[in-house]
Amino acid sequence: MKLLFYIHGLSGGGAERVLVTLADAFVQNGENVTIATNKNIRPAYSINDRIYLRKIRKGCHESNNVLHRLRNALIMRKNIRKIAKEEKPDIIIALMSSVGCSVILFTLGLKIPVIVSEHTNVLRSFGRFFEIKRRILYPLASCITVLTKYDYMLWRTKYKNIVRMPNPINLKPISASCNERNKVVLAAGRINQWHLKGFDNLLKCWGQICGEFPEWTLQIAGDADKESLNKLESFIQKWNCHNVVFLGFRKDLKSIMDQSEVFCLSSRVEGLPMVLIEAMSAGCCCVSFDVVTGPREIIKDGKSGLLAINQDVEDLIKKLKSVMGDTELRKKFQTNAPIDVRRYNTQSIVNRWYILFDKINVRRYGNI
Repeated sequence: MKLLFYIHGLSGGGAERVLVTLADAFVQNGENVTIATNKNIRPAYSINDRIYLRKIRKGCHESNNVLHRLRNALIMRKNIRKIAKEEKPDIIIALMSSVGCSVILFTLGLKIPVIVSEHTNVLRSFGRFFEIKRRILYPLASCITVLTKYDYMLWRTKYKNIVRMPNPINLKPISASCNERNKVVLAAGRINQWHLKGFDNLLKCWGQICGEFPEWTLQIAGDADKESLNKLESFIQKWNCHNVVFLGFRKDLKSIMDQSEVFCLSSRVEGLPMVLIEAMSAGCCCVSFDVVTGPREIIKDGKSGLLAINQDVEDLIKKLKSVMGDTELRKKFQTNAPIDVRRYNTQSIVNRWYILFDKINVRRYGNI
């Protein structure tokens, strides 16, 4: 089977990591896989040598000029169709809404099934124009995948072609070093999106925690530009935070998780956060805001981690203090978490994709 994936880029991010994981698994199963992406952006993840990369921005020039940007948009859309015609895949999978709409529109008439894979919660607004575009184009896709039961229940009456498809994760053995974890509260996410990731609230919490737990350190991993770092540094000063370290983007995040006692997810918006699943699989004691979608389907509150009332800073402080001050409670969650997230292992999720492919091909060709 020949699969063609479309994604805006392969820089560090949850959807990008999901794509690389899926593509590698399909190649290992003997499938022919192509990824159409922005090759100007250096991939943050290792790509299997048997995966062919195509450039959707071929012929585009980087510029803030309005006319140049319009020209680039037209070129990209032309390239989307050109790549699909040349590759002749059995199925196209477009990751994320903006790419999905373009792929649906610019592959019309090619008679190739298109799956759009959503990677945020469906309540997240991208503006009225985009919502109208999605309402028009999504029914034309063979399938729209969403991450959570909550998303599925919201959209099942709006779109008839909805399927729930969780993110996969390559479950790796927990490092032996985790037996002596560091007193670290770890957080991870694009620091350039600090507001979305709630790092301001996390620092506000830390300002009220760090004095009581001086032996602990807050570490935040993720891409950071100077402006974003300066903003977070201003919060550190404002809330009198101590022992805060920014790690930058780290390819060895798994090993850092293996060595950290606690992982905290402070996001305002999530889909099905890969980083939380990864932290639990690494045996971290996890504390998360009960964001509208995602964490409540991953963490069993009180058994494999703790959920704080969504965006309630005082409750997050309470939950963090409870695990930081209780070794036995941390160990309970650290033991249960890796077992709880086995349902997200890559092979199980890939099997779900194959079931979906079979259903799409039956609808395409009929029962034969």
